[in-house]
Amino acid sequence: MRSWSRLIFFLLVFCLIRPEIEAFTGELIQTARVTRRDFSKSVTGYGHLKSLQRYDSPASTGGIIKKVWAKNGDKVARGEKILRLQGKTSFPEMSSLQSQLKRAEIALDRRKREYERINRMEAAGAAYEKENEQAFAAYQAALADARAARRTSDYYTGGVIITSPGDGYVVSLSGSPGNLIGAGDLLFSIVDLRNLMAEVEIFSGKGASMKPGDEATISAGQGRFPGKVAFVSPRVDPATGKIKVGVRIKLKKPGSLLPGDFIKADIITEKHLSSLALPLR
Repeated sequence: MRSWSRLIFFLLVFCLIRPEIEAFTGELIQTARVTRRDFSKSVTGYGHLKSLQRYDSPASTGGIIKKVWAKNGDKVARGEKILRLQGKTSFPEMSSLQSQLKRAEIALDRRKREYERINRMEAAGAAYEKENEQAFAAYQAALADARAARRTSDYYTGGVIITSPGDGYVVSLSGSPGNLIGAGDLLFSIVDLRNLMAEVEIFSGKGASMKPGDEATISAGQGRFPGKVAFVSPRVDPATGKIKVGVRIKLKKPGSLLPGDFIKADIITEKHLSSLALPLR
């Protein structure tokens, strides 16, 4: 009860002396509410996105794309068919390839029978183990040659099916049926579009307090995506005075960002929770 009486007393005194205070200072005394808020400090950098996992499929030799089962952006599994490529050759060259295949198959049959004969002799004690090993090595070499000849022949007759070398999404699919492909040309790439890395450049002075695990926000177009610092390079580029910082992004919706996209990264370097927020006026 006494506390309430004292509070009322001080309020009455303040109301009575407020005009005198204003007359003495010439200013109106104002009050404002002090609140608590979370504050953070961030550093901004710019760069491009890279895929953390990428499989490139170049053509081992030139040919013609005969059929395509996938398109850019499709999700595929390891071993899934992407396209069929067929070699382009003349009739005399095709005849020569078929002759090479026939010779390779004859040699394989001869080496196989020789290996089986020596294997039986060793079991009966009529041949040494080393002879058996040599016969087996010759058989394996002939088998490899025959398989290579078969692949080459199939490539130029019916074509070969190129499958996905890993799980991911199809990008950079460079051709359609009827297109000519040169040796070494990139047929397609498979990338993981859920896990990306943003490599950005930051002035070395501003990046001194950064460390792996710091939170970041990646902005591209109208989208904003959360990320975390994966690495901070200690090397300073002498020409620009900047360091490279990698920010890892895990997307819920694959395709929202793509490798090569230009992005802005706001990296949080300081965070103050439940701090006093004083009004400006």
